[in-house]
Amino acid sequence: MATSDLIINLRGSVGEDKPTSDLIINLEGLVREGKPTSGLIITLEGLVGAGKTTIGTELQNRKTFWGRPVKFLVEYENHPFLQLYLKDRKRYAFPFQMVILMSRFNTHREARFWANQGYCVVIDRGLAGDMAFALLQKQDGCFTDEEWDIYLQTFEKHIKEPLISDLILYLDCSVEISLERISKRNRPGEVSSYTRKYLEDLRDCHLKAFDHCKKLLGDKFPLTFFDWNANSLNLSGEFKRSSLSFLEQQLSKLIPSVEKETQEAEETQAEERVEEKKTKDIPISSNNYSKNISKFRNFKALTTSLTHASMTDFKIIVEGK
Repeated sequence: MATSDLIINLRGSVGEDKPTSDLIINLEGLVREGKPTSGLIITLEGLVGAGKTTIGTELQNRKTFWGRPVKFLVEYENHPFLQLYLKDRKRYAFPFQMVILMSRFNTHREARFWANQGYCVVIDRGLAGDMAFALLQKQDGCFTDEEWDIYLQTFEKHIKEPLISDLILYLDCSVEISLERISKRNRPGEVSSYTRKYLEDLRDCHLKAFDHCKKLLGDKFPLTFFDWNANSLNLSGEFKRSSLSFLEQQLSKLIPSVEKETQEAEETQAEERVEEKKTKDIPISSNNYSKNISKFRNFKALTTSLTHASMTDFKIIVEGK
């Protein structure tokens, strides 16, 4: 199958009745308009087999998290292309990595769309994790210098769009635990391809990718490490509780809960009603208009008062008399 066919298949995998190109344009519009959102985006990073899908599924099964409905966006997988890549990394590394990178851009746009609807969106591996794999490709000689430049330019252009997560959680587990979990899930091609050295190098490349993203984005790259060395892929109830409590603790530092947002909105509205009442009690006359204008706290109150003022009053304000 040609790479172009794969990309067409990827772009058609969004699952909407409308043409995919229209959907992507719509999602990009929502992102770039910068509409306010009460939702949030959590990106899970980690080694192959770390357990990203496990915690993402656990959050989705809870129905709500941090006061919001949960939507889990699993990592895009093209199994036929993945098998080709695992059999001949040097030949397929660049087209495979670019297809996956494009899929992650679309995943982040979809995540922002759902966050704008008030969802807690959980992403199974994000852009920083993708760069870790690309760095490993370059380090192992699977990317030419030209291919690396193309990847890096594409990555840096898109990561500066408003696609950033509210929390990036690195599930930090040992190579031994990762190998154990890869063996247990027994996916075709993984056990023989993901060696100890590969995973050790991948972990180092994650740290390098995080440093690069931090330099690009600064405080807009909210990365947190979490000890994820559970002994079993099926996490115990106690470990689940501790992991979710940790997530809530980290989110409390960054994002208010829905209850707090609602309370703050109600307090703001109450303050605005008090200020509006005060401005209605201010008499309008040529003598006191200039003094009273300093008491107007918002544009709405000012324009309301101007509608009751005469042109003489307006001239006094403009000319400062």
